[in-house]
Amino acid sequence: MFRKCSLLVILAISLLLTACGGDAGNRPDPKPSVYFWRTNFELAPEETAFLQAHRIGRMYVRYFDVVLDNDEAVPNASIVFNSPFPKDVEIIPTVFIMESVLQSPHEELADRLVKRILQMNETHDVPNVQEVQLDCDWTDRSRKACYALFNAVRSKLKAHNIKLSATIRLHQLRMPPPPVDYGVLMVYNTGVATKATGRNPIIDLRDIQPFLSALKDYDLPLCAAYPDFEWRRLFGKKGLKGILYGDEVADTLVFQPRTPSSYMAISARHLTTSLAGGNQADIYVAIGDSVLVSRSDQKTIEDVQQAIAQHRPSIHQQVIIYPLAKENILRRKSSDYEKILHP
Repeated sequence: MFRKCSLLVILAISLLLTACGGDAGNRPDPKPSVYFWRTNFELAPEETAFLQAHRIGRMYVRYFDVVLDNDEAVPNASIVFNSPFPKDVEIIPTVFIMESVLQSPHEELADRLVKRILQMNETHDVPNVQEVQLDCDWTDRSRKACYALFNAVRSKLKAHNIKLSATIRLHQLRMPPPPVDYGVLMVYNTGVATKATGRNPIIDLRDIQPFLSALKDYDLPLCAAYPDFEWRRLFGKKGLKGILYGDEVADTLVFQPRTPSSYMAISARHLTTSLAGGNQADIYVAIGDSVLVSRSDQKTIEDVQQAIAQHRPSIHQQVIIYPLAKENILRRKSSDYEKILHP
């Protein structure tokens, strides 16, 4: 009898230590998920089919940005809803906050932010919102103000039975966790996009490895987001000019292919290109400018997932694809998506 009780005590202690250890678990109720990061909520047939084929249960939808305008924090680039919400997919309002906003106090920001989200939910009949996510690239300088904002927002959301999550960038793993219910580790944009180096700035295991050791003891439930996009970076003599989001490199009167992932400009002109979020901008292309094409390579993603899982086994209970977009879906096999979503 004593032996049996001893074994039970040891087992209970073991389970307690596991629960309280560095691996703080994962997002509650995990589901395959996507980010929607456009200013117009309208789903292409290919995107709807993607959601159904891969049983996507959660969509993190960027509602608006918070930027500085004459030293005042204001909403910018709010989403317009032109399409019905997909059935059986939970919508999570997501707000991107520029770090510059957090360089000075904005006492009413939490209240205005929460009120705007709730108003958008009501106006557009967003069903059963249970969570809000805040996205901010805070640093040591802005962390105190950012966490104060998170605390205030979380307190106000709690009154509506809504949880708060936050994105976590790799460098933020070395800081104390934010006061939120869980975090999404952003495993993309890991390199330096402004440099024309041999590394892929979207995702490269060499850029991720220095942060892996911090994963084990990071005391916050985590899931992970992985990239599904391409960058066409335009470089001139003085460095990066911009990123081409359209199909400009297909114009053989302007660009000549050099390798499968690089082009050279053979004529000069202004190009009107689509920027992230759907905004338009003019970029001047000079003769001799180069375009480097970077892709979210399947093997690299799988290698990174394996490396991360060694330090944080539970993190892939929920995987998020960033972003949902027709042009990306057409470039990758359905079976490859399954490998990413269920590593």
